[in-house]
Amino acid sequence: MPPAPPPSAPAVPTVPNARPATDADLAGLVALQHAAYGPMALVSGAQPLPLRVDYREIMATSEIWLVDGASALDAALILQHEGEVTLIWSVAVHPETQSRGLGQALLKLADDRARARGARQMRLYTNKKFERNRAIYRRYGYAEVREELYGDAEPPWMVVHMEKPL
Repeated sequence: MPPAPPPSAPAVPTVPNARPATDADLAGLVALQHAAYGPMALVSGAQPLPLRVDYREIMATSEIWLVDGASALDAALILQHEGEVTLIWSVAVHPETQSRGLGQALLKLADDRARARGARQMRLYTNKKFERNRAIYRRYGYAEVREELYGDAEPPWMVVHMEKPL
C-alpha cells in the first residue's frame, strides 16, 4: 500500500457558479458583504472593516470572484495581488448559504488564483474576536503572525494577521 500523502489543506469541492465580477455586480456585491459581515458587528462591537469601504474602489483594484445563487449572490472572494503575495481581502458567504463548503471552496480558489499569478505566500486578516473564522483559517494552514490595533472605531478592532506559504 502506498504511503499516505502529507497533510494539506482540507479537500473542498470546486466552486459552483463562480465567475469574475463585472461593474454590473456592484450593488449585489455590496448587498452580499452587508449580509455576510453585518451580524459580526454584534461580536466585535463595531462595524466590520469590509463595511467601511467604497466598493467601486475595491472593484477597480482587486480580483473578485462571485458565486451566483438562485436570486442573489451566495458568496464572494476578493483578492489583492502584490508581487509574490496574495491577500485575501474578503471571503463573504451569505448567511443562508453558510456551512455548505462555499467558504472553504473559495479559500482553495484563492490559492489556485495566487499560484497562477506566481504568488508564494497567502495573507489575510480578521478580527481577533472572530474565533470561528480564525479556527477555520488555522485548519486551512494559516498561522497567526501578529496583532494590530486598527481604526478609529469605538471600540477599535484588534486585527489578527495570518499567513501561509504556497
